[in-house]
Amino acid sequence: VLDAAKAVDARDWPEFGRILNEAHASLRDLYDVSCPELNVVQAAAADHPLCYGARLTGAGFGGSVLAVCRRGAAASVIDAVRDAYGPRLTATTATPGPGAVLRPAGAAHHDQRAAVDIWP
Repeated sequence: VLDAAKAVDARDWPEFGRILNEAHASLRDLYDVSCPELNVVQAAAADHPLCYGARLTGAGFGGSVLAVCRRGAAASVIDAVRDAYGPRLTATTATPGPGAVLRPAGAAHHDQRAAVDIWP
């Protein structure tokens, strides 16, 4: 988690993607909480040249895959994943917002720092 936070803070998206892919492999191989369908989705996303990396998210044993892509590449990545998984794929896109921040007690609420600012 700390390495992922450092990569996000540095805006090093290839490194962040590598960490996501390693996390998925760990969840799949060491904890056995993935499933064949999630593995197909993760691999198809991670293999796309415009996707930095992907991993399962949630409680495991089925569920969702988070894929981090280059700006504007989501539709292309979704198409590739749908080609690999099939037409039953449901995909949702999201754009990161300011996120949560840590503030000292009594700090003003107008501070709009990005989520990456929560890491020292």
